[in-house]
Amino acid sequence: MNPIEQKTAVSADEGIVFGRRINRETLIEKEKGVLIIAPESPSGQEKALEIKKKFESIGIPAALSMNPDHNALLNADRPVVLLGNLADSRCVKYLYYKLMCTVDKSYPGKEGYVIRTMPDPFATGYNVIHIGYSDEEGLSLGVKEFTENIKLPLPFFNRVSCKHNPYDLHVLERIKKTPLPEKIELTPSIHTSFWYMKGFVYYITGDESCLPGFWEGWQRIIDISKKNPALISGTHLYFTQHVEIWWMLESAGLIPDDLRGPIEECIFRWAESPEGIGYAAHHLGRDLPSHNHTMFCGVSLMYIADFFGKYYPSLNQPKEWAKATRRIFESFDNGGWKPYCDDSSYSNQVTLPLVCVYSIFQDDHTFLNTSGKIAAAWIKAMIGQNGIVPSYGDGTTKDPFPTVVTRLLSHYYEDGELRWLHDRIYKPGEYAPDINSWRLFDSGVKPVYPAAPMKINAFPLDRRFYDIWDKNEAEGVRMSVMRPDGPYEQCFDKLSIRTGWDEIEDDFLLIDGLGSNGIHAYNDAMGILDYTSKGIVWLVEENCYRFPEPEHLSMITIARSGYAADIPGYALMEEQKELAPDHLYVRLRLKNYNRCDWVREIHFIKGVCVVFHDTVIPHEDGEYVIQGRFRTPARARLDGYVMKSIRKNPKGEEYELRLSGCSSMDYIVDLEEVPYGDVLFKYGGMHEETSMFNHFNESVETGQKMWQRRYNEKDITVTAMVTRVSGYLKKGEIVSLTHKVHPARPQDEDIAIEECPEGFLLSAYGKQYRCPTAYAFKNEGVPVTESKAVACMESPNTVYTFDRDITGIYPVDKDLLLLTLQDGRLVFLSDRKPLWEKELGESIHTVDIIKEENMILVGYGPNKLLALDFSGKALWEAKTRRIPTLFDSWEYEYPCIVKVRHFKEKESTYIVAGCGDNQLRVYNLKGEPISDTYVYATVPDVIEFLDIDKDGEIEILAAGSKTTSAGAFRAFKKDGSLVRLISVGIWLSTICSHEIAEDEGRILFACGMNYAKNFKMISVEEGTQKLLFEKILGGTVTAACFNEDRSLIAVGTSKGFVLVFDRNGNDIWNLGVNDIVDAIYCKDGNWTVIGKGGRILVVGPDKSI
Repeated sequence: MNPIEQKTAVSADEGIVFGRRINRETLIEKEKGVLIIAPESPSGQEKALEIKKKFESIGIPAALSMNPDHNALLNADRPVVLLGNLADSRCVKYLYYKLMCTVDKSYPGKEGYVIRTMPDPFATGYNVIHIGYSDEEGLSLGVKEFTENIKLPLPFFNRVSCKHNPYDLHVLERIKKTPLPEKIELTPSIHTSFWYMKGFVYYITGDESCLPGFWEGWQRIIDISKKNPALISGTHLYFTQHVEIWWMLESAGLIPDDLRGPIEECIFRWAESPEGIGYAAHHLGRDLPSHNHTMFCGVSLMYIADFFGKYYPSLNQPKEWAKATRRIFESFDNGGWKPYCDDSSYSNQVTLPLVCVYSIFQDDHTFLNTSGKIAAAWIKAMIGQNGIVPSYGDGTTKDPFPTVVTRLLSHYYEDGELRWLHDRIYKPGEYAPDINSWRLFDSGVKPVYPAAPMKINAFPLDRRFYDIWDKNEAEGVRMSVMRPDGPYEQCFDKLSIRTGWDEIEDDFLLIDGLGSNGIHAYNDAMGILDYTSKGIVWLVEENCYRFPEPEHLSMITIARSGYAADIPGYALMEEQKELAPDHLYVRLRLKNYNRCDWVREIHFIKGVCVVFHDTVIPHEDGEYVIQGRFRTPARARLDGYVMKSIRKNPKGEEYELRLSGCSSMDYIVDLEEVPYGDVLFKYGGMHEETSMFNHFNESVETGQKMWQRRYNEKDITVTAMVTRVSGYLKKGEIVSLTHKVHPARPQDEDIAIEECPEGFLLSAYGKQYRCPTAYAFKNEGVPVTESKAVACMESPNTVYTFDRDITGIYPVDKDLLLLTLQDGRLVFLSDRKPLWEKELGESIHTVDIIKEENMILVGYGPNKLLALDFSGKALWEAKTRRIPTLFDSWEYEYPCIVKVRHFKEKESTYIVAGCGDNQLRVYNLKGEPISDTYVYATVPDVIEFLDIDKDGEIEILAAGSKTTSAGAFRAFKKDGSLVRLISVGIWLSTICSHEIAEDEGRILFACGMNYAKNFKMISVEEGTQKLLFEKILGGTVTAACFNEDRSLIAVGTSKGFVLVFDRNGNDIWNLGVNDIVDAIYCKDGNWTVIGKGGRILVVGPDKSI
């Protein structure tokens, strides 16, 4: 009879009884005694012998085995005492790979030790007592404590001595203090609170003060599970962290007896829910990798299947869960290495860690033994010169380094170069616990300075991403939009040009070869991801998930007759060569990009400069707007037509970026400053006391710290130099844009560039560099800057001058006007004079006028809604209090009122406020709240009113024009109930312009968005949504307007085009207006076009101006 009695405690609806009964004390049969498993090290074997003698001294037989493989654990016929860590014991390595211990050369650290009783960890019926350590002092201390407590039965051991914790103590203390989420339903989320990590902190420190809040959180989850086995939407993604920590604690017998059964039942029910095995079924194809969401689900099912398969062997469900997990990771077990997510964060810091965790858990480690080695080489090729991964796609400096992957792979492959890269960024005491990084994988691999890199490394494309088009074209479209237009041998994943590994003395350039279709990355093939020289990162992508448009990439964009097009996903390498030891040349091509070829020739001269010679070759006649963008992670200025930015490298040496361009035709030069820090490093609740205890606060702190570390800049800003050419081009008429990026000392002379027969000639620092080009270099264009001032063609009746910018103009009545000023002032004007001013002292975000009530509504400050009468007298003021949401990062830092509107229904008037905390709030005319409702991951600054379901009641339509996870209108009743979702755009689409019209019983939605298929006409009729047509237009669609009879729709774009379509989407005409279109109005068949620069055009039906 096994000494561990398997009993049950909790009954489930499925007829299964959960809650395995464990014996924490280790019972020893005197006839069999114990098995002592010694590590490889002589000192460990000596201590194992010491333990053996102690047992024998009290009459207990003790067998000794010297570092056997893991089968000694799986086939144990008696209790086991196991000594060792990841580095010196094959059995401990097995436990480590299974996430059943975390003991290695870093944890528990100097002189530290861990003694844990593992109750029947392999369903053999016998306990395993593990004595773990990092060094010989810890070994001696651990064995001493264990031998002092040897008696019959052996007591339960949960002893942690960790005086030199390798984890970040600041983070651990923060986790200990973390409160549970205010809203119970947010408890399963990992984003709203670190409470779930308290279990891990207890596991590695033994600090029991963590436990009350941890068990309370689990009790909440259990209670939620009784009503909804899936818990909340998104637990396919969030539950992995809960499962992993439960798994570690369960393996060590640390789950309380009264919670073991309920937690088991909760986990089982989740596995069987739509968020568990139901979500795992979403991965049906096997030709490409799974999305990371599916992988999270697969890893959760992996642990759950192992647990229930061991302890409930009669169940069939664990077999199905394990099968689903294998299917999810099948591509990586069959030679694949490239993640589906193609950015600098989710690829190597989410997806690949999940793959590695899966593979290390499997007994055969297939991926790690095969294609994992390619992934390791890929990471080395991408790492920036300062040791941080260049930010591209949804990746940012919040996720600066592939920590988990470099730790795990450096251990598994004994790769000292990977360990050197890791140790440049992180040192013991700086390790932060997080998903997949509970283990440090320190087996003693010594860091090794990397060997000299291949100077030009066009890293090969994972073959699956090329072959997918012949196997499953629909999957290919979803992945990269367009079929490769060249042989596999010319395609590449990343182009890495590196002269060495010295941060200051060597140069580095990284170019993307594969453009992804919104899978946490964007169509940036041939875009610049990083250029580093003199120890300073000068060029970046840095667009993240808030700036997905092609106009936020360091690349060429092409609009033709107002239209954009899908950007091809596969760049082709046409030529690469070393012209001199420090002078490298490559030629890349992107074929059939909006009916053009774009050729990028690069001359890379170490320590001098890099030149990008871009050539666009039209395949069709048309009106073209071609823009080249180069983004730098700092503030910059225009000195003439040269972008300049003063920076310092880590040594404190000052250099200046001198970025200049020239073209074969006249061109416009401008700078665009992107408020990167304001958007990326602010989030909902960040000023609240509890904000320090959630995922976003931690990531923002990391991101800010790493921004400064990577760029040596505190100011989190990105500035883009934009060079634009426009005009009518004939087929084959070549246009070139050439940009010279010169990192110079302030006293250095400029680098001269001039034509020569083979291309161009650079003169720099007393040397000349001949730079051959396949396409001619021409410096014939004349640079100009856009004039922001436009003459007024008619004399105004009245002129008012204010000491601050006017931020809003609101007509009140025929002779009355309300202005808002930049300093938070309201000014009420008649046609002759100001009537009154009111200083609010805080920024004004939105205004609405309720004329019938003589009421002015003002949303201002961090959370205020003010009502005034027409004399300026305050009627009431309401203040919003933030309501926490599932995704703090989609909120503004304050619950400010960003949009206020009103509607009338059944003789009552209602006020609707869209707020920065993703809430839509409804008030009565007294400012009393009626309802609030969550608008999913959206700051609702677009509000419309419509009886969309034809029930006689008004619905409130809400959408986001600036901050939203996907373009959509959501229709709510005034009580907050959701009526319907009108989905318009894809991930990160924002509704930048719109027109809504009723027509013959149906409702027409004309929606302009920021990227991809960025203009759509949709109809809703009798509850059915139908797409009438869609367009891919150049830039952002900034304006939309129907004509009077709704037969035509005019749209304007940020590229300066106005296009008119009929209701079937047929082109009527298009017109270039050489200005960002701000608004369009129609009257008497004429279109009034207002440009952002101040130009106003009236265009007739025949396109005449």
